[in-house]
Amino acid sequence: MAILTAKLALNGQGMKDEQLFERAFDLAKRLLTKQIPKDKIRKLMAFLRHYVRFESQELIHKFEKDIAILTEGSKTMGIEEFLLDRAKREGKQEGRQEGSHEKAVAIAREMKAEGIPPEQISRFTKLSVEEIKKLA
Repeated sequence: MAILTAKLALNGQGMKDEQLFERAFDLAKRLLTKQIPKDKIRKLMAFLRHYVRFESQELIHKFEKDIAILTEGSKTMGIEEFLLDRAKREGKQEGRQEGSHEKAVAIAREMKAEGIPPEQISRFTKLSVEEIKKLA
C-alpha cells in the first residue's frame, strides 16, 4: 500500500485530474479493505493528502464527498479517522473476548481443583475438554 501511494504521488504529476482522482479514490477504497495498523494508516493518508494534488477545486471537494460516502456517510470523519475508529472498535472487541476467555480459564482451574469432571467444566465455561485437561 505504501508503494502504491508513493507511485501514485510520483506518477500523478503527469496525469489529468480525472485520472488522478480515480486512482486516489481506488487507493482509498483499498485502504478500507486492508487490515493495516493505525500508525501506518496515518502515514499513508498523510502522504496521500500532501503529495497527491488535484488542480481542480471541484475534484478536491468531490474526493472529500466520495470519501465521506465510502466511510459510511460520515461527513465529520475523514478516511483516516474512520479507519482508526474501526480499528479501535475491533481492538476493544478482541480485548473483551480475551478477557472472557481468561475469566473462563480461571473458573475452570478452580472447578478442576475441586475435582469437577472436565466434561462438566466444559459445559459451564464453554472451554474445550482438551483445554481443561491441559490446565494446571
